[in-house]
Amino acid sequence: MASAKDELRNELRRVRDTLTHDRVERAAASAARHLMGLSDLPRTHSHLTFDRVSIVALYAAIGSEIDTSPIATRLIERDITLAYPRVTEDSLRLTFHRVQRPEELLRGTFGIPEPAATTPIVPLASIEVVLVPGLGFDARGYRLGWGKGYYDFTLAESSHALRIGLAFECQVVPEVPHEWNDMPVDIIVTEDGIRRCSVHG
Repeated sequence: MASAKDELRNELRRVRDTLTHDRVERAAASAARHLMGLSDLPRTHSHLTFDRVSIVALYAAIGSEIDTSPIATRLIERDITLAYPRVTEDSLRLTFHRVQRPEELLRGTFGIPEPAATTPIVPLASIEVVLVPGLGFDARGYRLGWGKGYYDFTLAESSHALRIGLAFECQVVPEVPHEWNDMPVDIIVTEDGIRRCSVHG
């Protein structure tokens, strides 16, 4: 299982790294537009719309990940609170902190921009939507991360939140190898549109 995941990670990262700057910019803008127009949600989250959501967990993109700043801009315009993850030493559980703007983030663990430890903590139970990064996703919603387990562990404790995988279309694959503790997302958003994932219907 581990070797299959590593092989797929390398392949998807290689594909993602070949995307041109222009395509990356256009994809980020399109994905943000699709996300903010989200409707037809899974029955477990049918009450949610971005007109009603008050807190969204976002993340800062690194490397060749799809840029999340257009999403942050649109959320701020709607007065939606942004909560960004922070890695806590000796714990797989991410803590989320309120951030006014992405520019406030500091270089943190693994070189990922994250909130300062002094910024206000947002309780996991109050987060309604979680945007989830990944190297790959499949139609069932299973996600291929970097193998550290931070998001899987955290998502297991936030089953109430709508989980949205954010990726380029080229990162959606027929199947992602998964284990019992791999947490699927409910929806995948790419530059081409929105997919409802079959695990949650």
